[in-house]
Amino acid sequence: MLTYIDEGHKYYWDGLNVPGVNEILLASGISSFDHIPAHKREAGMHFGKVIHSVCELHDKDDLDLDWVIENDLNTEYKVRPYLKGWIKFVRESGCKIISIEQKLYSKKGFAGRHDRVIKLNNVNTLLDIKTYIDSKGGTDLQLAGYSILWDENYPAERIKNRIAVCLTPENYQIIPYRNKSDKNDFLCCLQMYNLKLKRGLLK
Repeated sequence: MLTYIDEGHKYYWDGLNVPGVNEILLASGISSFDHIPAHKREAGMHFGKVIHSVCELHDKDDLDLDWVIENDLNTEYKVRPYLKGWIKFVRESGCKIISIEQKLYSKKGFAGRHDRVIKLNNVNTLLDIKTYIDSKGGTDLQLAGYSILWDENYPAERIKNRIAVCLTPENYQIIPYRNKSDKNDFLCCLQMYNLKLKRGLLK
């Protein structure tokens, strides 16, 4: 059984701590945000979490829009324009949302939570919601890790495409990832994570 503790972003499979996709990429050095000043990094991460939560509540038809409007009056970073960007993507793409923020475990020894699995142009597509795309963020391998998780748990509904949807105020940009080596590259990162763990190189 997979459990998740939000504090520390820890996954457990049958009580045993297992790494998440982002933890693996950070430990391997593929993902790095050290080049971003700490205060900007922290603010950006917090804003990204808020946008993810708001989009999730919207897609589950459980969003209190009045709260969003009131929140935007009192904060520097406005949420509603980015929500409008997400709504515009869903409307214009004609996609059907299959899975929202689902946590999955792989027998390869890792776990993760994708943003969305959608049916786009009648093809199962893994989607990651972004408010900022960084070349050092490893989004390509992040999505590859999530696709491994999905394909293992749903072999009859395998992922065919991977995209990031980068939200901007009232708009969006679609970024596709097509490199067929991404899954193998992610598994190399998993091997590196396990090697570092074995040698006591991880905190």
